Amino acid sequence: MLKNKLPQKKLLVLLAVIFLIIPGTVGMVWAEDTEETEISESESDSRSEYIKQTQGEIDALEDQIREYESKIQQLREESSTLKNEIEYAESQIQVTQLRIQSTENQIAVTADRIRSLGQDIDSLSSRLDRIKGSIEYQMELLAKRQREFYKVEGANSSGMNFLLFLIEPLQLERVIQKSTYSKIMQERDRTILDEMDRTKTAYSNQKDIFEDKKEEEETLKARIEEQKAQLDTYKSDLEGQRSAKEALLRETQNDESKYQALLEQARQEFISLQAILAGSGIEGSGSFVEAGQIIGSVIVGPSCNSSGTHLHFTVREENLSRNPFDYLSPLSEYRNCSGPSCTSGGDPFNPSGDWQWPLRGYITMHQGYGYTWAVKNTWVGGIYSFHDGIDISSTQLTIFAVADGIYYRGYYDTGYCRLNYIRIDHEDGLQTYYLHVNY
Repeated sequence: MLKNKLPQKKLLVLLAVIFLIIPGTVGMVWAEDTEETEISESESDSRSEYIKQTQGEIDALEDQIREYESKIQQLREESSTLKNEIEYAESQIQVTQLRIQSTENQIAVTADRIRSLGQDIDSLSSRLDRIKGSIEYQMELLAKRQREFYKVEGANSSGMNFLLFLIEPLQLERVIQKSTYSKIMQERDRTILDEMDRTKTAYSNQKDIFEDKKEEEETLKARIEEQKAQLDTYKSDLEGQRSAKEALLRETQNDESKYQALLEQARQEFISLQAILAGSGIEGSGSFVEAGQIIGSVIVGPSCNSSGTHLHFTVREENLSRNPFDYLSPLSEYRNCSGPSCTSGGDPFNPSGDWQWPLRGYITMHQGYGYTWAVKNTWVGGIYSFHDGIDISSTQLTIFAVADGIYYRGYYDTGYCRLNYIRIDHEDGLQTYYLHVNY
């Protein structure tokens, strides 16, 4: 009798173990995830505090920047004195330093967010692997149990069992027990299938979160590159602003009268140029010139409307200024001294046209076209906000026509200072102007 009951006990134990192990598989996965979540929440709280503190610093810096920008605007509107100009330069430097600090903090916040996302992505990847493994394990166990179920059913359907039952009643008892266990197993299988469905849904949800975080990570990586580029620009601006202040002190020797003389030179040039472009210059009759023909020479040294030897070259079309670099041909050798030095931080030098240059020899650019470095960083920004030509000089003083056209010589006199110029009307509706010239 004991021998017959032993297999029954083994079967009961086996089924109990199976019933306990299978549903526990999912439970272990979620238990591990819960533990990770608790750790992650602790790290998240610490990171949130860091971001909050850093963002507070950024906001404070931005407030200071706005205060200095208001001061800069006020200084620009006040009468131009050397004292004001120095204060203006110092305020610009302070604003740029604050922008550097603010941008560095923004980069730190973005970098921290990227690190956090990286950790989340790694955690999600590991979690997805475990959930996937759980699904595969559940499917394997389910298939194994179904095979065992079919064996039991096959054994119970044998026609010889009835005779065996008559001969050995205990055999009938075992078959009944197996049949009962089979029904229990079927119910348990349905439970496992439900758990598998929930696990697959969780897998799908976690995978969507994973993809969203990967996309956010790529967006933040692009943003941090933009922030780093902006930081480099601010650092370059800071270098230029400091150089501009040093140049101002050097040129004026901290002397108000010398500063006013510089302002007057720039003011006279600007007034004369605007009058000439408006058609108020005094001109002689025109004559045809060919591209490359000599039309004049550059005035040497400073004058009442120039701080030194240079040619101001302007291109106009329908009374609007055009970028000369869109028409002048590329150069292989030149020097760009339009910034804080002749080696860095200057205006763009990017000729892309087919015109000859108005000067030959080794070209040096002193100021570019448009909203230039000098306009942004030096006292000339108090005279004009847009440079509508380019200022260049060369090892040779001779001036040449850049293209065929009708040549006019003219001048404009403010009553304080006279400015000589040359104008050429070209067939394509363009006009070129050459200022600070002898003819």
